[in-house]
Amino acid sequence: MLLFLLPFRLFSQEEKPAIEVVFCLDLSGTTNGLLESVRENIWQMITDLDHFEPQANIRVGLVVHGRPSFGKENGYSKILINLTQDLDFLGTQLFSRSFFLEKGNPNPKRALELSVNQINWSDDDRALKLLFVVGNRELSFDATEALAVAKEKKIEIKTIYFKKYSKAKELQQWLQFADAAGGELIMSDGAYRTPSNYPELKSKEINGLNNKLNATYIYYAPGAEARVKMQLDLDEDASQEGENLFQTRVIAKSTKLYQGKNYFWDLVDLTYANELDFKKIFSDNLPEEYKSLNPVQLKEVVMKKRADREALIAEINLFAAKREQYLSEKKKELNINDEGNVGLVLTRALKKTLSSNGFREVGSSGSIK
Repeated sequence: MLLFLLPFRLFSQEEKPAIEVVFCLDLSGTTNGLLESVRENIWQMITDLDHFEPQANIRVGLVVHGRPSFGKENGYSKILINLTQDLDFLGTQLFSRSFFLEKGNPNPKRALELSVNQINWSDDDRALKLLFVVGNRELSFDATEALAVAKEKKIEIKTIYFKKYSKAKELQQWLQFADAAGGELIMSDGAYRTPSNYPELKSKEINGLNNKLNATYIYYAPGAEARVKMQLDLDEDASQEGENLFQTRVIAKSTKLYQGKNYFWDLVDLTYANELDFKKIFSDNLPEEYKSLNPVQLKEVVMKKRADREALIAEINLFAAKREQYLSEKKKELNINDEGNVGLVLTRALKKTLSSNGFREVGSSGSIK
């Protein structure tokens, strides 16, 4: 992850509630496809989170275990992504992972310890802190100490059983763990790719909107060209996976959880975070076509890009509403039931938890602020 020093002091941010979500996933052989399912649903999950009020500052993290490549010395466990609101960084980590089957060495005890002790949870007692534990192997360890730490830090633990196969002993252990963690056991049928007959809203419109949206970004920090490449690479990754994933990626880019968050490298987002003095922008750090502009000209270009972006976000939101209605109707028509897919189970569990903690689900406003 590239870090940049801002040459400006940011506006004092409006106080918003904080939501922190960590997924702790078993990636051993018995849960093959789990990470892929999360990847396939991540952008839709971001959009769903955007539909909740009051608006919140949301960070997401990922702990994984069960693969020999994670190292015996690490207990075959690792923090893949610490809590972050940088969605492109999150996506890059997810999409850079391979999904081939490895003979597993699951270590749920170590993964749970990493999740409660070493993730960068906020010290804010008002933050909603959620840990989703997903797997299906034995939970024969003593979780008392880790659960006590979670309780002290006010981390809510949600337990999801990945029902790839059924073993009464392991299921009973998961039921006991969920009860000890203070919640119910949520069942998932497993992970599977989008079925071949899953409806797609074919559209050249969304590709054009995405290209125009990308054109509104202007990097201004040393090395920030890498962030432009990251953004474009993630678009391409999603496109290679299919129309549905690409469309959910573009829609997620139009949400409040994405817009305004790239101020550390993008001039347009910086105008929302700071009363910008364009005289302080170093022209050498700008794209070639903007290096010769004086501060007045640069401001004119940036504010035009900002207006363009706001208009494009409104268009993308209209497309998203049309897409949602189309897919709902086609799934009923084709009698497609994908409710047991673990990615969708995670999304529903997350939405249910937000609703039970005082957040309410509404439509997207299309606002950047």
